[in-house]
Amino acid sequence: MKNTSIIIYILLLLGVFSSTQIRAQDVHFSQIQASPLTLNSANTGDFVGEWRLANIYRSQWASISTPFISDGFSYDRQFNLKGKTIGGGLLFVHDQAGDARIMVNKLFASVAYPLNFLKNDFRVGLQLGVAYNTLNQDLTFPNQFNQATGAFDASLPNEEALDDSAIYLDANVGLTWQRKIKRITPKIGLAIYHLNVPKVSYNNTSERLPIRSMVNVGFKWDVNDQIYVYPDLYMTFHAKASEFLMGGQVGYLLGENSFGMESIYAGGSVRNGVSRNTDAAIFTVGAKFND
Repeated sequence: MKNTSIIIYILLLLGVFSSTQIRAQDVHFSQIQASPLTLNSANTGDFVGEWRLANIYRSQWASISTPFISDGFSYDRQFNLKGKTIGGGLLFVHDQAGDARIMVNKLFASVAYPLNFLKNDFRVGLQLGVAYNTLNQDLTFPNQFNQATGAFDASLPNEEALDDSAIYLDANVGLTWQRKIKRITPKIGLAIYHLNVPKVSYNNTSERLPIRSMVNVGFKWDVNDQIYVYPDLYMTFHAKASEFLMGGQVGYLLGENSFGMESIYAGGSVRNGVSRNTDAAIFTVGAKFND
């Protein structure tokens, strides 16, 4: 009865946070499992092995003169603290918005602590870091439209009182829960980004970066000793922006082989917004070697 109450409580929390109205966009990736620390700070150190290095790169809208670029790089490992295996690591995120060259660089220290309760495995994560935003003002603004020529003139004053950069502290928190139930291991993740609602502005206004919420639900089903299936669902909300990913993976555990391969897997997902049509399909294929 206690276990059932815990699960119901977690699901209620996820529902509350996933329906919260918030207000802005944020750096995000479609292959979310390939960047565990940008997905959820509670994922820090949550893997089999001694250390983990991850990198994810995205270039979009290449048809325009300067594509939008996002890059995530993380390193994490496990540490023993008084009999507890905690996770610690670093996360670096870079984002550049095309011709406007609005550039964001973030560096986080990430930690996670495991909690075990009645065969339920919880992980609580925290990320603290600094963000540095820069703005290239070598652009044209509405005030630089020359009525005489019918074109924009960069030599005219733009009449915009903007700073070239902004620096601020940022904080993210996360929680994951999982429990092995015979051949099925469900996992639920909840993450809250920009918990401190930092002030982010290129002028003297008090504009702030609002909170973003994320919910990730999935389960691993060991069909037999060699095949497993992992369907999952991901939702994130940030102001009027929302993203919804649904898909999964199928994996096959290999026996001894000369390539040192432990397993192979493949899968995919579809992406849309909660209030818009499907706009992309994502496919994944991979292999695990040795450890």
